[in-house]
Amino acid sequence: MRDHSQKISRRSFIRQTTATGAATACLSTASAAARSTTPAQTTIQEIRSLTPHLLLNGTVAVSRPLLAPSQLSFRIGLARTRMASYPCDSMDFVMMDLERPDRRSRHAHWCTGDLSGRLLEFLCCAEGVDGKNDARLEELFQRILQQRRPSGFIGRYSASPDDPVPEQDPVRAGAASKLFHGLLRYYELTGEPRALSAAKGLAEVLWSVHEEWAKRLADPRTFGDVSQWVVEPFARLYNITKDPRWIEFCRMIRDGLQSCENRVCHSHGFLSTLRGLQELTLITGDLSWNEAVDRNYRIIVEKQFEMADGNIPEKFPHSERNEGCSIADWLMLNLNQGLIHGDDLAYDKAERIFWNALAFNQLITGGLGHRRITANGYGVDKIHEAWWCCTQNGGMAMSHYARHTVTLRQKTLQINLLTPGQFQVPLPGGGFARLRIDTAYPARPETVIEAENMPVEMPLRVRIPSCMQDANIQETRDGKRRRVLLSGKIGHRIEQCHPGVILTYGPLVLAPGRGAENKATAKDSFSEGAPAGYIPK
Repeated sequence: MRDHSQKISRRSFIRQTTATGAATACLSTASAAARSTTPAQTTIQEIRSLTPHLLLNGTVAVSRPLLAPSQLSFRIGLARTRMASYPCDSMDFVMMDLERPDRRSRHAHWCTGDLSGRLLEFLCCAEGVDGKNDARLEELFQRILQQRRPSGFIGRYSASPDDPVPEQDPVRAGAASKLFHGLLRYYELTGEPRALSAAKGLAEVLWSVHEEWAKRLADPRTFGDVSQWVVEPFARLYNITKDPRWIEFCRMIRDGLQSCENRVCHSHGFLSTLRGLQELTLITGDLSWNEAVDRNYRIIVEKQFEMADGNIPEKFPHSERNEGCSIADWLMLNLNQGLIHGDDLAYDKAERIFWNALAFNQLITGGLGHRRITANGYGVDKIHEAWWCCTQNGGMAMSHYARHTVTLRQKTLQINLLTPGQFQVPLPGGGFARLRIDTAYPARPETVIEAENMPVEMPLRVRIPSCMQDANIQETRDGKRRRVLLSGKIGHRIEQCHPGVILTYGPLVLAPGRGAENKATAKDSFSEGAPAGYIPK
């Protein structure tokens, strides 16, 4: 007889069901269980993960993380599990946007390279960050490669509901899909030359029609915000090959880029394009690439296109629902702004986005998507999961959050985010500094940071979260070793958000209960029956 006397909490239930789902997904994939590892079983040197390099003329770098159990590692695992669960447990289903079997369809099946490319990009970026992987990564790459055409285009049709062959699309939009992004990430992760060759093929396809792109970019009525996100993979390809054509394509898009102000703008496409310009800034060291980012960043903040918790609408300036992809882009944009400018406020904003807007957007299944925006928060209706885009972009954003936990900037090692785990950061003279962060933040404002192989003259700086009061930092040194103890206080705060105020507890933005609303508009059994003082005014 099974013993049912032991109680189980909601959190324990989520963890157990997530583990069960992950195990099921692994069993359905050859050798997945044998290849899956956990942080407790391995070291950061043994895992396969994207390797960070010095950027911005050798002055900055992100870290290579191996996360300890935490909300961040848990949520990355949730997103990975969701993308290995029905219906995405079928590679035939995933690959429909490229293989396009006759008389078969699914949501967004005509968006060439979208789901397949996004999944490739997400799995590459998340690989090893939490000590785990997805054994389908190699199979996904091989299936993508099989759809490569002699022209360099990948897939049966271009990205249009009318199913034109690629050569009939004047701008070859399918070549500008997330597939371009994913192939370069796969190359950066594995060094696989066929991935680089396939990415070059897509770049050549787009370059063959760059004059048509220039014509359409000059007329905002004929070109949307989505395809311009191709700036990011072109930047990465330029960094690898140094072919000047790729940076010229990026310059063409930058020079024709409209502001997000005074027009209806697809926030995911626009923010992804800005992230591409940030990538060029980091790769070239030329801050002029970031000028358009800085201008639009100020517009989004000052015009309050974002909500107080970091939420981003599906369309700028405002729309009836948000989008998980856009929230993830806004998170990554702030991380990059913090790295480029050494901006503590941008990292503070990224922290708020993760703990609020992105976390609240993620469903119990691990998927991300859309929620209705109301005057003072979110609606509980019109919740839509987007397994074809938001889940992958959200998971990728969380892996970037892990990498920005510790960075190098201007000969200083910086702890930007209080995330538990191990981190390696490249040093200007070669080698890596190694750090370990043990923290219960935000449950308790207590953190221990231990660093090894740090140059004696290099400072170690900790960003104090804005929600932490009376912070106290104690540092001890022993040659190339450092030990930092951080403590402080976390509690409720009232912040101005123009108009009105918000109530926070630590990094969390608190929402009022129904009983705190006007009784004339909120009459339900719970608010009327709640004991006095249960819901604060």
